[in-house]
Amino acid sequence: MELQKPDYLLSLASAGILVNVECSTWGATKKDNKVTEEVTSAYKSDKDSADVVVNLMANVKEHKEILKYRNDIRNWLRRWTYDWAGSIRYLPMMRIEKFKDEFNTVYKPSFDRLTNELVDKYEDIVAQMAFKNGDLFKQGDYPSKGEVARRFKLEIRTIPVPMNDFRVQVAEDIADELKKHYEDNANEMVQNIMRDVSEELTTYIKRVAASCTVEDGKRKPKVFDSTIEGLKELTRTLAKFNVTNDAVLETMRKEAEQVLGDYTAKDIRDSEAVRSSIKNGMDDILSKFGVTVA
Repeated sequence: MELQKPDYLLSLASAGILVNVECSTWGATKKDNKVTEEVTSAYKSDKDSADVVVNLMANVKEHKEILKYRNDIRNWLRRWTYDWAGSIRYLPMMRIEKFKDEFNTVYKPSFDRLTNELVDKYEDIVAQMAFKNGDLFKQGDYPSKGEVARRFKLEIRTIPVPMNDFRVQVAEDIADELKKHYEDNANEMVQNIMRDVSEELTTYIKRVAASCTVEDGKRKPKVFDSTIEGLKELTRTLAKFNVTNDAVLETMRKEAEQVLGDYTAKDIRDSEAVRSSIKNGMDDILSKFGVTVA
């Protein structure tokens, strides 16, 4: 018996792909069993009640920069994609080209540069740690320079949304149960993604409206290029990525696009009339769809 795929999954498969950005780093920590035993014994506590973990790269700027940049990569990934399953994210088709371009020209080169800076200085850093960590220092805790280089990796993998033939020769009642489970999962995935998209659009509209607000002759938050361009990019994406054909979402998208028009952040900053027009337009959208501005 063939288990038909729901339309939602067909729409998702044609509207985007799955991506997995693997960012591996070296934590540079090591549990010291001997010192742990000494500490728990000194405090008369169970041997499993505490762990003494040595930071092998304590206050090493090059290592801290890599870990910080890993968070930048995660934030970048969340901006472009939506939850799918764990580390696998859903990327709308409209964003693929720019997503890969930013990865290849910005994030991968920057990550590799930071890694090379650490690896190049690694032997000197280890020598310095012998003084910093005192009796906690053990040369054997430190992997070789080559091994450290291999522990830092940034890769991107793209995966099509699963669309393989789904045929199972089973009893009819079990087939019906499997089909319902399959449809429920597909429906949940698409609803979660579209909920995130809708929240993202609403948030952008709120941010633009707030940035154009005037109080006592003084504007409140600054109009940032990233906010205006972010909203424009999202409206372009949603023009071809409304997989549930949500009429409300499409109306909000069109109206936000119309209100912004060709204005840039500089245009908005430089003209009180433009700020007022955009503020009123965004407020109208929020009011029309019952969104409360916090």
